[in-house]
Amino acid sequence: KVRYIKYYRSFDKFAMKSFMHEALQFWKHAAGQCVIDNTSLAVLSGTGENAIFHSDMNAFARHRGFQWVAHPLKKPNWKAGKERNFRSVETNFLPGRSFKNMEDLNRQALEWATQWYFHHPDDKTKLVPASQWEVEKPYLETVPDYIEPPYKNYERLADKNGFIAVYANYYWIPKIKEQDVKVIEYPGRVKVFQNRELLIEYPLKPCDVKYQQVVPDWY
Repeated sequence: KVRYIKYYRSFDKFAMKSFMHEALQFWKHAAGQCVIDNTSLAVLSGTGENAIFHSDMNAFARHRGFQWVAHPLKKPNWKAGKERNFRSVETNFLPGRSFKNMEDLNRQALEWATQWYFHHPDDKTKLVPASQWEVEKPYLETVPDYIEPPYKNYERLADKNGFIAVYANYYWIPKIKEQDVKVIEYPGRVKVFQNRELLIEYPLKPCDVKYQQVVPDWY
């Protein structure tokens, strides 16, 4: 019954990995199987018990102590429980709230899921997720204290002033002008390399911030 909630403006494989990584690092435990729908983000081919998962998704799961399971088609009961959880969020968390931005939305969502809901008795069963969690933990897989976060990399060309563009913002790179650099993006931050040398690291600007020049505090 424990939950972890985060909203995204768009959702791709990197976002899926980032979400799972953050949730498992927060709770520090994972079930042996993670049942998902037959999304192409994880499933390479087939459906249900015949699903073949992308190799990188299998590696992602293996490092965290679980395996993916795709639910069979035309078996709505497999999915109904999770769909009910979405409805609970839509009818209990969202109504009557206001949010300044995506960061504020996700801050409130995390607090609701891991504090209020975690300690609130279920309306029907009267079970408290926090109490059930202590019962269930011995049967779960322990997630290692540190696992490298998911990442993706791409090339950028620094302009004549030493800035590179990432998500419509411009990040300054020391000693580099009009040269190619490698950008490695982790959830919420980027590192910039050239010839395997780390040049600088930045937290990414919020998704609703655009067209800003970003420099380090010491610049």
